Amino acid sequence: MVKLFVFETETESIEVNAMDFRDACLTLEEQDPSIKVKDIVSVMEYSCPTVSDTIH
Repeated sequence: MVKLFVFETETESIEVNAMDFRDACLTLEEQDPSIKVKDIVSVMEYSCPTVSDTIH
């Protein structure tokens, strides 16, 4: 299941959709190689809701 990870730095929040924390870190590194581990203040992980309704 895909999850939303929000990486917080002193100046911004970066949202990453990924399967797990490791995948989120690798995706963040690909998206913005200038962000270093020491720049990250916190990481929040959110489960994406499961959709059970069908829209017609």
